[in-house]
Amino acid sequence: QGLLVLRRGVGTQVVSAPLRRSAGLTSLYDEMVQAHRGPTSRVITLKPVAADEQAAALLEVAVGTPLVHLERLRLGAGRPLALLENWLHGEAAESLTASELEQHGLYEILRRHLVRPHMADRMIGAAAATRAQARALGLRPGDPLVTVQIVMRDDHGHCFDLGRHVYDAAPYTIEPRDVEP
Repeated sequence: QGLLVLRRGVGTQVVSAPLRRSAGLTSLYDEMVQAHRGPTSRVITLKPVAADEQAAALLEVAVGTPLVHLERLRLGAGRPLALLENWLHGEAAESLTASELEQHGLYEILRRHLVRPHMADRMIGAAAATRAQARALGLRPGDPLVTVQIVMRDDHGHCFDLGRHVYDAAPYTIEPRDVEP
């Protein structure tokens, strides 16, 4: 049982059931655990950086503010699903380790350090995979990706995470819930 996906140059493939994401404040890692998808991560980059103009504006900090830059490849049952890139602000981010990030979700780790995600601004779009993205995700250059930019605030209203993530579009759906005000 699965989803039929037609890919140019590859043909029709049966892929596992789509990964459904709610639009709430859950992480991909948490949702994959709940769906029994066996999430794992490979840390590509974990290093201190200074906030550039764009990151500073989105995180509401001064240019040059110390941040932690994090890049991960998220896998489900051993299959690459997403490239996750984050710029994190705050003391909890400075204590992150690659080992911890490969075994646990980012927000799970941050919650242990008393950082509580409260509100997210997301911009969801689409893009064609670059060569590097295609190589990492096991795709072909030009294959469709879902893109998500997220700015996360804690329960005090402070921005602590700027995320730019790309997902293989084939097994991915987003299920927002709209409510009349």
